[in-house]
Amino acid sequence: AVPLGLISTAAGFFSHEAAYAGFWLCGRLLDVSLGIVSYLASFEFSAVKTITPSLLEIACFYILIFGVFQVEKYQAARILVVITFMVMTLDVTYWVHRRYFSSDLRVTVLDVGQGFSSLVEFPKGYTLMVDGGGFSNNEQFDVGERINASYLWRNKIKTLDTLILSHPNSDHLNGLIYIAEHFNVKNLWTNGEKANTLGYKALMETAKRKGIPTPAFESIPREQIIHGASLRILFPRVTFSSPTGPAGSSNSNDNTVVVKIDYGKASFLFPGDISRKTESILVREMESGLESRVLMAPHHGSKTSSSEGFVDRVNPETVIMAAGYNNRFGFPHPTVLARYRKRGCQIFQTGLNGAIQIITDGKTLCFYPTLETLED
Repeated sequence: AVPLGLISTAAGFFSHEAAYAGFWLCGRLLDVSLGIVSYLASFEFSAVKTITPSLLEIACFYILIFGVFQVEKYQAARILVVITFMVMTLDVTYWVHRRYFSSDLRVTVLDVGQGFSSLVEFPKGYTLMVDGGGFSNNEQFDVGERINASYLWRNKIKTLDTLILSHPNSDHLNGLIYIAEHFNVKNLWTNGEKANTLGYKALMETAKRKGIPTPAFESIPREQIIHGASLRILFPRVTFSSPTGPAGSSNSNDNTVVVKIDYGKASFLFPGDISRKTESILVREMESGLESRVLMAPHHGSKTSSSEGFVDRVNPETVIMAAGYNNRFGFPHPTVLARYRKRGCQIFQTGLNGAIQIITDGKTLCFYPTLETLED
Protein backbone atom coordinates (compact mmCIF):
# COMPACT_ATOMS: atom_id res chain seq x y z
CA ALA A 1 0.00 0.00 0.00
CA VAL A 2 2.88 2.41 0.73
CA PRO A 3 4.51 2.15 -2.73
CA LEU A 4 1.09 2.46 -4.37
CA GLY A 5 0.38 5.54 -2.27
CA LEU A 6 3.62 7.17 -3.37
CA ILE A 7 2.89 6.35 -7.00
CA SER A 8 -0.62 7.76 -6.64
CA THR A 9 0.78 10.96 -5.17
CA ALA A 10 3.10 11.39 -8.13
CA ALA A 11 0.25 10.54 -10.54
CA GLY A 12 -1.75 13.38 -9.06
CA PHE A 13 0.47 15.88 -10.92
CA PHE A 14 -0.72 14.44 -14.24
CA SER A 15 -4.17 12.91 -13.65
CA HIS A 16 -6.52 13.42 -10.74
CA GLU A 17 -8.55 10.40 -11.86
CA ALA A 18 -5.50 8.11 -11.75
CA ALA A 19 -4.48 9.44 -8.34
CA TYR A 20 -8.00 8.94 -7.00
CA ALA A 21 -8.09 5.35 -8.29
CA GLY A 22 -4.69 4.64 -6.73
CA PHE A 23 -5.70 6.07 -3.34
CA TRP A 24 -8.99 4.15 -3.43
CA LEU A 25 -7.06 0.93 -4.05
CA CYS A 26 -4.68 1.85 -1.18
CA GLY A 27 -7.68 2.19 1.12
CA ARG A 28 -9.01 -1.22 0.16
CA LEU A 29 -5.59 -2.83 0.65
CA LEU A 30 -5.30 -1.21 4.09
CA ASP A 31 -8.79 -2.45 5.04
CA VAL A 32 -7.80 -6.00 4.15
CA SER A 33 -4.45 -5.71 5.94
CA LEU A 34 -6.00 -4.32 9.13
CA GLY A 35 -8.66 -7.02 9.01
CA ILE A 36 -5.98 -9.71 8.86
CA VAL A 37 -4.04 -8.08 11.72
CA SER A 38 -7.20 -7.83 13.86
CA TYR A 39 -8.05 -11.46 13.17
CA LEU A 40 -4.57 -12.67 14.12
CA ALA A 41 -4.58 -10.45 17.22
CA SER A 42 -7.78 -12.13 18.42
CA PHE A 43 -5.89 -15.35 19.15
CA GLU A 44 -4.79 -15.74 22.76
CA PHE A 45 -1.21 -16.61 21.74
CA SER A 46 -0.82 -13.58 19.46
CA ALA A 47 0.60 -11.39 22.24
CA VAL A 48 2.28 -12.11 25.55
CA LYS A 49 2.10 -9.77 28.55
CA THR A 50 5.38 -9.79 30.40
CA ILE A 51 7.59 -7.72 32.67
CA THR A 52 8.82 -4.38 31.35
CA PRO A 53 12.57 -4.02 30.76
CA SER A 54 14.29 -0.91 32.07
CA LEU A 55 16.18 1.49 29.81
CA LEU A 56 19.42 -0.11 31.03
CA GLU A 57 18.15 -3.57 30.10
CA ILE A 58 17.00 -2.41 26.66
CA ALA A 59 20.37 -0.76 26.02
CA CYS A 60 22.23 -3.90 27.12
CA PHE A 61 20.10 -6.06 24.83
CA TYR A 62 20.87 -4.01 21.72
CA ILE A 63 24.54 -3.61 22.61
CA LEU A 64 24.78 -7.37 23.08
CA ILE A 65 23.11 -8.07 19.71
CA PHE A 66 25.43 -5.58 17.99
CA GLY A 67 28.50 -6.95 19.73
CA VAL A 68 27.74 -10.59 18.88
CA PHE A 69 27.83 -9.83 15.15
CA GLN A 70 31.08 -7.89 15.48
CA VAL A 71 33.15 -10.16 17.77
CA GLU A 72 35.02 -11.78 14.89
CA LYS A 73 36.00 -8.44 13.39
CA TYR A 74 36.92 -6.28 16.37
CA GLN A 75 38.67 -6.97 19.67
CA ALA A 76 36.72 -4.08 21.22
CA ALA A 77 33.46 -5.86 20.37
CA ARG A 78 34.53 -8.88 22.44
CA ILE A 79 35.28 -6.64 25.40
CA LEU A 80 31.97 -4.85 24.93
CA VAL A 81 30.06 -8.16 24.92
CA VAL A 82 31.78 -9.33 28.12
CA ILE A 83 31.11 -6.03 29.93
CA THR A 84 27.48 -5.96 28.78
CA PHE A 85 26.95 -9.56 29.88
CA MET A 86 28.39 -8.72 33.31
CA VAL A 87 26.08 -5.69 33.63
CA MET A 88 23.06 -7.83 32.68
CA THR A 89 24.10 -10.47 35.22
CA LEU A 90 24.32 -7.84 37.95
CA ASP A 91 20.93 -6.47 36.90
CA VAL A 92 19.29 -9.90 37.06
CA THR A 93 20.96 -10.57 40.43
CA TYR A 94 19.61 -7.28 41.81
CA TRP A 95 16.04 -8.02 40.75
CA VAL A 96 16.09 -11.63 41.94
CA HIS A 97 17.39 -10.50 45.33
CA ARG A 98 14.87 -7.68 45.62
CA ARG A 99 11.93 -9.84 44.58
CA TYR A 100 12.68 -13.06 46.46
CA PHE A 101 15.41 -12.60 49.05
CA SER A 102 15.02 -9.08 50.47
CA SER A 103 14.10 -8.80 54.12
CA ASP A 104 12.44 -5.40 53.61
CA LEU A 105 8.71 -4.80 53.48
CA ARG A 106 7.52 -2.33 50.84
CA VAL A 107 4.17 -0.57 50.69
CA THR A 108 3.37 1.50 47.62
CA VAL A 109 0.23 3.63 47.53
CA LEU A 110 -0.36 4.10 43.82
CA ASP A 111 -1.62 7.34 42.31
CA VAL A 112 -4.85 6.15 40.70
CA GLY A 113 -6.65 9.49 40.75
CA GLN A 114 -9.84 9.49 42.79
CA GLY A 115 -9.61 6.01 44.29
CA PHE A 116 -7.36 3.73 46.28
CA SER A 117 -4.85 1.07 45.29
CA SER A 118 -1.88 -0.20 47.23
CA LEU A 119 0.77 -2.84 46.60
CA VAL A 120 2.42 -4.58 49.53
CA GLU A 121 5.63 -6.53 48.91
CA PHE A 122 6.35 -8.71 51.93
CA PRO A 123 9.84 -10.01 52.73
CA LYS A 124 10.92 -12.90 50.48
CA GLY A 125 8.54 -12.02 47.66
CA TYR A 126 4.93 -12.50 48.83
CA THR A 127 2.79 -9.86 47.11
CA LEU A 128 -0.55 -8.37 48.11
CA MET A 129 -2.66 -5.74 46.38
CA VAL A 130 -5.23 -3.94 48.50
CA ASP A 131 -7.86 -2.54 46.11
CA GLY A 132 -7.20 -1.45 42.55
CA GLY A 133 -8.67 2.03 42.20
CA GLY A 134 -10.70 2.62 39.07
CA PHE A 135 -13.17 4.90 37.33
CA SER A 136 -16.83 4.10 36.74
CA ASN A 137 -16.20 3.21 33.08
CA ASN A 138 -13.09 1.20 32.20
CA GLU A 139 -13.63 1.86 28.50
CA GLN A 140 -12.72 5.50 29.05
CA PHE A 141 -9.64 4.81 31.16
CA ASP A 142 -8.63 1.46 32.64
CA VAL A 143 -6.65 2.15 35.82
CA GLY A 144 -5.78 -1.54 36.09
CA GLU A 145 -4.11 -1.60 32.68
CA ARG A 146 -2.63 1.89 32.53
CA ILE A 147 -1.42 2.31 36.12
CA ASN A 148 -1.48 -0.85 38.25
CA ALA A 149 -0.24 -3.29 35.61
CA SER A 150 2.40 -0.87 34.34
CA TYR A 151 3.81 -0.48 37.84
CA LEU A 152 3.80 -4.22 38.48
CA TRP A 153 5.53 -5.06 35.19
CA ARG A 154 8.18 -2.38 35.72
CA ASN A 155 8.94 -3.96 39.09
CA LYS A 156 9.18 -7.48 37.61
CA ILE A 157 5.99 -8.66 39.28
CA LYS A 158 3.86 -11.13 37.34
CA THR A 159 2.32 -13.00 40.29
CA LEU A 160 0.11 -11.58 43.02
CA ASP A 161 -0.43 -13.93 45.93
CA THR A 162 -3.55 -12.14 47.12
CA LEU A 163 -5.90 -9.43 45.89
CA ILE A 164 -8.09 -7.82 48.54
CA LEU A 165 -11.23 -6.01 47.43
CA SER A 166 -12.18 -3.98 50.49
CA HIS A 167 -15.69 -3.27 49.19
CA PRO A 168 -17.34 -3.28 45.75
CA ASN A 169 -17.20 0.42 44.88
CA SER A 170 -15.82 1.21 41.43
CA ASP A 171 -13.00 3.44 42.76
CA HIS A 172 -11.63 0.41 44.61
CA LEU A 173 -12.77 -2.43 42.34
CA ASN A 174 -12.48 -1.58 38.65
CA GLY A 175 -8.69 -1.47 38.62
CA LEU A 176 -8.56 -5.10 39.78
CA ILE A 177 -10.35 -6.53 36.72
CA TYR A 178 -7.37 -6.19 34.38
CA ILE A 179 -5.03 -7.51 37.08
CA ALA A 180 -7.16 -10.61 37.59
CA GLU A 181 -7.25 -11.17 33.83
CA HIS A 182 -3.57 -10.71 32.99
CA PHE A 183 -1.61 -11.67 36.11
CA ASN A 184 -1.10 -14.90 37.99
CA VAL A 185 -3.43 -14.22 40.92
CA LYS A 186 -3.53 -16.92 43.59
CA ASN A 187 -6.36 -15.60 45.79
CA LEU A 188 -9.10 -12.97 45.73
CA TRP A 189 -10.46 -11.91 49.10
CA THR A 190 -13.71 -9.97 49.43
CA ASN A 191 -16.24 -9.41 52.17
CA GLY A 192 -18.77 -11.32 50.07
CA GLU A 193 -20.90 -8.26 49.44
CA LYS A 194 -22.30 -8.26 45.94
CA ALA A 195 -22.91 -5.22 43.73
CA ASN A 196 -25.19 -4.87 40.73
CA THR A 197 -22.52 -3.22 38.58
CA LEU A 198 -20.73 -4.18 35.38
CA GLY A 199 -17.39 -3.93 37.19
CA TYR A 200 -18.32 -6.33 39.97
CA LYS A 201 -19.77 -8.84 37.52
CA ALA A 202 -16.68 -8.61 35.32
CA LEU A 203 -14.33 -9.20 38.27
CA MET A 204 -16.27 -12.20 39.55
CA GLU A 205 -16.61 -13.70 36.07
CA THR A 206 -12.89 -13.24 35.46
CA ALA A 207 -12.03 -14.90 38.78
CA LYS A 208 -14.28 -17.85 37.95
CA ARG A 209 -12.94 -18.25 34.41
CA LYS A 210 -9.31 -17.98 35.51
CA GLY A 211 -9.83 -20.34 38.45
CA ILE A 212 -8.85 -17.76 41.08
CA PRO A 213 -9.93 -19.00 44.54
CA THR A 214 -12.46 -16.63 46.12
CA PRO A 215 -13.10 -17.99 49.60
CA ALA A 216 -16.14 -17.10 51.67
CA PHE A 217 -15.37 -14.20 53.98
CA GLU A 218 -15.85 -16.25 57.15
CA SER A 219 -13.25 -18.78 55.99
CA ILE A 220 -10.51 -16.20 55.38
CA PRO A 221 -7.92 -16.37 58.17
CA ARG A 222 -8.07 -13.40 60.52
CA GLU A 223 -4.30 -13.40 60.85
CA GLN A 224 -1.41 -14.70 58.76
CA ILE A 225 2.31 -14.55 59.45
CA ILE A 226 4.16 -13.98 56.18
CA HIS A 227 7.94 -14.19 56.51
CA GLY A 228 7.92 -12.38 59.83
CA ALA A 229 5.18 -9.88 58.97
CA SER A 230 1.64 -10.08 60.32
CA LEU A 231 -1.38 -9.60 58.06
CA ARG A 232 -4.62 -9.17 60.00
CA ILE A 233 -8.24 -8.53 59.10
CA LEU A 234 -9.79 -6.32 61.77
CA PHE A 235 -13.23 -5.79 60.24
CA PRO A 236 -15.96 -6.79 59.42
CA ARG A 237 -16.71 -9.30 62.13
CA VAL A 238 -16.37 -12.98 61.32
CA THR A 239 -20.18 -13.23 61.56
CA PHE A 240 -20.61 -10.73 58.72
CA SER A 241 -22.77 -12.39 56.09
CA SER A 242 -24.72 -9.76 54.20
CA PRO A 243 -24.90 -5.96 54.09
CA THR A 244 -28.42 -5.96 55.50
CA GLY A 245 -27.84 -8.67 58.08
CA PRO A 246 -27.31 -8.12 61.81
CA ALA A 247 -23.54 -7.91 61.44
CA GLY A 248 -23.47 -5.69 58.35
CA SER A 249 -24.47 -2.23 57.23
CA SER A 250 -26.65 -1.05 54.35
CA ASN A 251 -23.82 1.41 53.59
CA SER A 252 -21.18 -0.48 51.59
CA ASN A 253 -18.43 1.77 52.95
CA ASP A 254 -19.09 0.53 56.47
CA ASN A 255 -18.64 -3.09 55.38
CA THR A 256 -15.10 -2.37 54.21
CA VAL A 257 -12.46 -5.00 54.89
CA VAL A 258 -10.07 -3.28 57.30
CA VAL A 259 -6.51 -4.62 57.07
CA LYS A 260 -3.52 -4.12 59.34
CA ILE A 261 0.06 -5.12 58.62
CA ASP A 262 2.76 -5.27 61.31
CA TYR A 263 6.44 -5.86 60.68
CA GLY A 264 8.69 -5.40 63.67
CA LYS A 265 8.16 -1.85 64.88
CA ALA A 266 6.50 -0.80 61.62
CA SER A 267 2.71 -0.93 61.24
CA PHE A 268 0.25 0.03 58.52
CA LEU A 269 -3.53 0.40 58.74
CA PHE A 270 -5.77 0.15 55.66
CA PRO A 271 -9.29 1.20 56.75
CA GLY A 272 -10.76 1.60 53.26
CA ASP A 273 -13.85 3.81 53.19
CA ILE A 274 -15.18 3.29 56.71
CA SER A 275 -17.13 6.13 58.30
CA ARG A 276 -17.32 7.32 61.89
CA LYS A 277 -19.84 4.55 62.56
CA THR A 278 -17.37 1.75 61.90
CA GLU A 279 -14.51 3.73 63.42
CA SER A 280 -16.44 3.86 66.70
CA ILE A 281 -17.07 0.11 66.54
CA LEU A 282 -13.35 -0.56 66.10
CA VAL A 283 -12.44 1.78 68.94
CA ARG A 284 -15.06 0.21 71.21
CA GLU A 285 -14.25 -3.43 70.42
CA MET A 286 -10.46 -3.21 70.15
CA GLU A 287 -8.73 -2.14 73.33
CA SER A 288 -5.41 -2.56 71.57
CA GLY A 289 -4.20 -3.37 68.09
CA LEU A 290 -5.35 -0.27 66.19
CA GLU A 291 -2.16 1.69 66.86
CA SER A 292 -0.32 2.16 63.57
CA ARG A 293 2.63 4.26 62.54
CA VAL A 294 1.23 4.70 59.02
CA LEU A 295 -2.49 5.27 58.40
CA MET A 296 -4.18 5.31 55.03
CA ALA A 297 -6.75 8.05 55.70
CA PRO A 298 -10.27 6.54 55.82
CA HIS A 299 -12.49 7.37 52.82
CA HIS A 300 -9.83 9.45 51.05
CA GLY A 301 -9.88 12.06 53.82
CA SER A 302 -13.64 12.62 53.84
CA LYS A 303 -15.13 14.64 56.69
CA THR A 304 -17.41 11.66 57.44
CA SER A 305 -14.35 9.74 58.67
CA SER A 306 -11.17 10.28 60.72
CA SER A 307 -13.12 10.92 63.93
CA GLU A 308 -11.22 12.23 66.94
CA GLY A 309 -11.60 8.98 68.87
CA PHE A 310 -10.39 6.86 65.99
CA VAL A 311 -7.39 9.07 65.25
CA ASP A 312 -6.50 9.11 68.95
CA ARG A 313 -6.59 5.31 69.12
CA VAL A 314 -4.60 4.76 65.93
CA ASN A 315 -2.12 7.50 66.88
CA PRO A 316 -0.38 7.63 63.49
CA GLU A 317 2.96 9.25 62.75
CA THR A 318 2.25 9.47 59.01
CA VAL A 319 -1.04 9.74 57.13
CA ILE A 320 -1.48 9.07 53.43
CA MET A 321 -4.44 10.64 51.64
CA ALA A 322 -5.38 8.75 48.48
CA ALA A 323 -7.44 11.27 46.52
CA GLY A 324 -7.40 12.77 43.05
CA TYR A 325 -5.97 16.22 42.50
CA ASN A 326 -8.73 18.85 42.73
CA ASN A 327 -11.37 16.10 42.83
CA ARG A 328 -15.05 17.05 42.75
CA PHE A 329 -15.65 15.68 46.27
CA GLY A 330 -13.23 18.09 47.92
CA PHE A 331 -11.12 15.24 49.40
CA PRO A 332 -9.24 15.49 51.64
CA HIS A 333 -11.51 17.79 53.62
CA PRO A 334 -9.79 20.82 55.26
CA THR A 335 -11.08 19.88 58.73
CA VAL A 336 -9.57 16.40 58.39
CA LEU A 337 -6.24 17.81 57.25
CA ALA A 338 -6.30 20.21 60.19
CA ARG A 339 -7.03 17.34 62.59
CA TYR A 340 -3.97 15.41 61.47
CA ARG A 341 -1.77 18.51 61.30
CA LYS A 342 -2.73 19.35 64.88
CA ARG A 343 -1.35 15.99 65.96
CA GLY A 344 1.93 16.67 64.15
CA CYS A 345 1.42 13.92 61.57
CA GLN A 346 3.48 13.80 58.42
CA ILE A 347 0.96 13.99 55.56
CA PHE A 348 1.29 12.77 51.99
CA GLN A 349 -1.36 13.12 49.29
CA THR A 350 -1.37 11.11 46.08
CA GLY A 351 -2.97 14.12 44.38
CA LEU A 352 0.11 16.20 45.26
CA ASN A 353 2.89 13.67 45.75
CA GLY A 354 1.94 11.01 43.21
CA ALA A 355 2.64 7.43 44.23
CA ILE A 356 4.24 7.03 47.65
CA GLN A 357 6.51 4.10 48.46
CA ILE A 358 7.39 3.16 52.01
CA ILE A 359 10.27 0.76 52.73
CA THR A 360 10.92 -0.67 56.17
CA ASP A 361 13.30 -3.17 57.70
CA GLY A 362 10.95 -3.52 60.66
CA LYS A 363 12.68 -0.71 62.51
CA THR A 364 12.83 2.48 60.48
CA LEU A 365 10.42 3.79 57.85
CA CYS A 366 11.71 5.41 54.67
CA PHE A 367 9.26 7.38 52.50
CA TYR A 368 9.77 7.91 48.77
CA PRO A 369 7.08 10.10 47.19
CA THR A 370 7.19 10.53 43.42
CA LEU A 371 7.03 14.30 43.96
CA GLU A 372 8.66 15.85 46.98
CA THR A 373 5.85 18.31 47.70
CA LEU A 374 5.02 17.58 51.34
CA GLU A 375 2.06 18.83 53.34
CA ASP A 376 3.11 21.18 56.11
